[in-house]
Amino acid sequence: MITTLPKKKNQHIVCYFQRSRLSIYLPVRKEVVSLDFPPTILVDITIVDQEQFKKVITKLLVQYKVESGPVLIVLAAEVCFVQEMDLTDAKNKQSAEDVVKTLRSSMPYTNVFARSIAIGKRQIVVALNREFYDPLLEILRDEGFDVTTLIPELVIEQPLAQGGLTVEIAAQIGASVVKYEEFDLLESQVKPKLITTTAGSPEDKRRTIILAGVFVLLVVVLVSVWWWSNRPIAPVKPVVPVAPPSTTTPALPTPIVVPKIETVPTASISGESSVSSSVSSSVSGVVAQPSAQNTPVPLPNSEPINLPN
Repeated sequence: MITTLPKKKNQHIVCYFQRSRLSIYLPVRKEVVSLDFPPTILVDITIVDQEQFKKVITKLLVQYKVESGPVLIVLAAEVCFVQEMDLTDAKNKQSAEDVVKTLRSSMPYTNVFARSIAIGKRQIVVALNREFYDPLLEILRDEGFDVTTLIPELVIEQPLAQGGLTVEIAAQIGASVVKYEEFDLLESQVKPKLITTTAGSPEDKRRTIILAGVFVLLVVVLVSVWWWSNRPIAPVKPVVPVAPPSTTTPALPTPIVVPKIETVPTASISGESSVSSSVSSSVSGVVAQPSAQNTPVPLPNSEPINLPN
């Protein structure tokens, strides 16, 4: 009978991330390697050059031939903003939400993650700058590592700031991953009491108000366009041409002239008739002569001219 041995679970790689140093515990080699960042890459708990940050970490992993596996990250106390809640004063007792808002407003960062954790009988609010640890998470995941846990240094019994990360402390932390799960700060695995705030500053509130106003204006414009395009249109009435008023002046009546008939004596009538008869006799004796201007003159040796059709 063949018995199958249970597969050995991979040990956690432990990363200790300080203000300007990253220490990595390699369980296979039983060794801790460290990497110091210059101010041109990491300064004031903010990564200012992410390209160089990724380059030096990738080079370190390749140099020591670090095999992919589960990773636990410990954030040093110097990069965590902490405020302990006073649970003894019942009159002035504050809620975790109020403490988070107060702590966040005092931080000089815009992208902040915060949550409250209970350590024994103590209630502590921890706030972190996402721009400090998010690039590290992204690099490790891109290289095939499984980041399972992110915890602050204050939950570890033995402080690491004095002597740094040693092989003994790192091995102990890696073996106690289950115990630190309740303090996990990874946003994909946080507990219901997680509190995150990203729009509590006055600038964020002002930006939110402006965006809300723009949204309302766009809605009004869209409704107006829809109403205008769907409004009932009355049928067009035919236009009847109207003749312009006449500007001609009416014709005036033409006066009728009635000839005046005068009585002529008989003697004068007879004299006129004799004169007319004499004139007609003289006219009858005149013979009409042809006009020289109208007489055609023959051309010498003239030939007929054919005109084109």
